[in-house]
Amino acid sequence: MEQLLNYPKAEKKGALKMMPLELHGEEVPRVRTYWKSELATMYRVSPKTFSSWLDRFIEQLYALGYKRTSKKLYPNMVALIFDKLGEP
Repeated sequence: MEQLLNYPKAEKKGALKMMPLELHGEEVPRVRTYWKSELATMYRVSPKTFSSWLDRFIEQLYALGYKRTSKKLYPNMVALIFDKLGEP
């Protein structure tokens, strides 16, 4: 928690600056286009298990353009997945 509190102040008054969060050698997952199998690997489960996890909020994914046969998951879908399952 100390990492979040000890950051340099913004140069201009009132300006906000985003500071990267370091996770001691771990890379923070970005919201970008991923292959479904790539996300399954990030969550350390099989693609079949990952697909069953998506069933919990499948209607919301359908609204974003997802199909059961989709192999690519676009940033809007990935953002929803990270919101529902947490970041890997």
